Amino acid sequence: LVTLDEPVTFENLHLFVPDIYSHHESHLLSLPPPRVLKSHEVFSPAYPRVIYVVRDPRDVVVSFFHYQRKFRQIDDALSLDDFTERFIDGRVGAFGSWGEHIGCWVGAREADPRFLLVRYEDLSADPAAQLRRIVGFMGVGLGVAFKENRAAALDGQARAAIENVVFSDS
Repeated sequence: LVTLDEPVTFENLHLFVPDIYSHHESHLLSLPPPRVLKSHEVFSPAYPRVIYVVRDPRDVVVSFFHYQRKFRQIDDALSLDDFTERFIDGRVGAFGSWGEHIGCWVGAREADPRFLLVRYEDLSADPAAQLRRIVGFMGVGLGVAFKENRAAALDGQARAAIENVVFSDS
C-alpha cells in the first residue's frame, strides 16, 4: 500500500485503494492480497475483513452537503439546516441514515476479530498510531516505508492528506 517508488496522495489513491463502484468485479478479484477496496456499502457478509472508518456525523453532514453541492447533486438553494434534516432521516445518498449505516456494521461485526473500527478523529489526531493499527490488522509488515525515522514525515503527510478530505465550496 505504501511504496518507496510513489507516495500515496488523494490524486493517486484510487490506484492503491480502488473504489468498488469504478472497477469491474473481475479487475478487483485480480488484485493481489491483501486487497484494500473503498466502499460505502451497508453491511454484507460478502466482505470478510473490514476496516470501517467512522466520522462524527456533525462533520459528515457538513462535508456531504458541500460534496453534493459541488457535484450539483442538490440545489444550491437548499440550506444546510434542511439538508441536515434530510441527512438525519436518511433521505440523502443511497445508503440510508448515518446511524443506520453505522448500526448495521457495528451491530453485525463489533466483536468480530475480522472487523476494525477506526475513528476518523483518531486518524486525524494521531495518523502514525492509527496506521500501525490498520497495518497490524491487515497482517502486513510496516517494512522500509514506515521505519521509525520516517514516522514523523509520514505523520505530517498523513495529517495534510486527511485535512484535504473535507469538501468546501471552493
